[in-house]
Amino acid sequence: MKFTYSIPTIGKVEINFNGYPYKFYQIMERHNEVERLKKLEHLGVLQNIFPGIRHTRWDYTMTMLYLIQRLREAGLEGLSRTRKVGEIVLSGRDIMQLLALVANIGHFPGTFAVEKGIMRYIAQSKELRNKLKDLAAIDDEQFSQINYFTLNKLMALVKLQWWQEEADDAEKNLISAVKQLVKQSFLDEPPTEHHKKIVEYFNFVRRMSYQLLDCLYVNLPVRVEYAEFIKQLPTLSLERKQLSALMELIDQYTRIVYKQIYHSQEARKIVADSTAQIYEQLQQKGDVLSILKSWLSDWDQSNVYSNSSPAVEIEQVFSVTIPHGFWPSFLIETFVEKGVDTLEIDLITRISGIKPLILYIPGLRDPILEAPTSGDLVFEVYLDQGMGDDACIKVAGSVLLWIHHVFGKTVGVGRITEALFKSILRHILPDDNIDINIDITQEEFFKDKDYYFRPEERIEIFSAGKRKEAVQMFQRENKQWTSRIKEQFNECKVLQELIKRKWMDPQKGEGRYHLVVPGRIRFIDQQSRQQIAEFDGAFLTLVNRKKRISKMKLFLIEAKSGKRTGPSAAEKELRSKLKRLEITRPNRIRRILKKNAYVEIKVI
Repeated sequence: MKFTYSIPTIGKVEINFNGYPYKFYQIMERHNEVERLKKLEHLGVLQNIFPGIRHTRWDYTMTMLYLIQRLREAGLEGLSRTRKVGEIVLSGRDIMQLLALVANIGHFPGTFAVEKGIMRYIAQSKELRNKLKDLAAIDDEQFSQINYFTLNKLMALVKLQWWQEEADDAEKNLISAVKQLVKQSFLDEPPTEHHKKIVEYFNFVRRMSYQLLDCLYVNLPVRVEYAEFIKQLPTLSLERKQLSALMELIDQYTRIVYKQIYHSQEARKIVADSTAQIYEQLQQKGDVLSILKSWLSDWDQSNVYSNSSPAVEIEQVFSVTIPHGFWPSFLIETFVEKGVDTLEIDLITRISGIKPLILYIPGLRDPILEAPTSGDLVFEVYLDQGMGDDACIKVAGSVLLWIHHVFGKTVGVGRITEALFKSILRHILPDDNIDINIDITQEEFFKDKDYYFRPEERIEIFSAGKRKEAVQMFQRENKQWTSRIKEQFNECKVLQELIKRKWMDPQKGEGRYHLVVPGRIRFIDQQSRQQIAEFDGAFLTLVNRKKRISKMKLFLIEAKSGKRTGPSAAEKELRSKLKRLEITRPNRIRRILKKNAYVEIKVI
């Protein structure tokens, strides 16, 4: 069968596919799937903020089919080779074409936001998980691979099962083979080296297709002549090294596209807000599987949102960006390997009663090298507006404990921990026009043998049940130290003494945690850039009762040293700084080690 189709960046092209891919296309037509994909908007709810973007899932499918045809013309190794899949024999080209046709049938109207909301519901509904596993005929290990990126593959398997129930014997064999291809290509390790190579080609085609469509709507630094680029494909051998080089080139432009569209601030917010609506809507439904089936047969996203409550404005509790390359092990061990929504859902289940909206933007993943490219990670927490300061503080505290439980010793968590601590500090300040800087002290003065963080990132949290391991060991004062190093040593020693005094065993039914900040905390006026106040260390206690933060206290230190310092100087200095910051919450100021003092602030 031949199609004449117009691809915006290339123009009219002729697409040819026959045999089993064409037979599968006919099955799609009979189930009205081709017509649905022609109307299913590729960006879903993002088109509400990018009204000029109008390409569909069918545009994407046809672009992939065209690129597969160009690779076939290039004589790539493996595209002509055949293998038996189920009861039928398929060439490498047939496999790629079938994967292109099936790749989008599992997407919902609204795509990204809707699918994130569905993922949240699936995570908390064992009944729905079991039904989907049965329909998709996958085991627990295969289901563990399902996340935000692969939900559409799970739903494609479910849809194929529904189609298979109505098919004749010949169609059942074909659908069964397609289901096997989906599992082998997206949920399992490819069974052969040949299939692995086909998956690599397909990932190249998939990424290239995104580029060809999305590049129309962004400002690229140079104009790419995609039509000329495509014409050169048949002359390339596209061995693995060349394919990797091409992917690296494509990724450079893909990062620009993602930053301007998918990862823009407006996009992150609307996806977070819409995701919450879908999740709340599914919680109110009875037979959720029937709802999902109706959504999978529809193309209009307004029908998906029709019965949901009006959108609630959300506000950002905090945000932190981690540049790729600064903490590569952190990116790989957490966001790349575990998948985006795995972490998001885990956080939602830990914070009872409060539903923050989390967005993780990982570094783009190279489908061949299986490693993140040079994208940044943005970690954000959103909350419904009007929740009040206490709710924001409780969310920040809960996320802080979640970070500790989930990541433990992982290098790189310090940036997120620092952002959370700053967000708590900001909520006790009456003035929003104040920046907070934290200068961590030298590593040798404050060590915990159970954890390791880089000196500039080392802000550590530890549980009250580890007193012996957590009491810090200090070096003895050295005559060659500079005056600043001596001050740091004294500040850490005072902080250590405060920890010893305030470290209490958890009460029954409570989890008591402590965040220690061994360094100077500076408050700076945003306009004048003048320092308003500085504290010589901090100590935050959090009480977690029934998965909720019930109490939080902040201790700020004024550490004095030197023979001329009087016993009341630290107290006077603390009162002066609190007055300049207009902090009215402290209920006591007390001394430590005669010349040093701390202030205790009840945060919640």
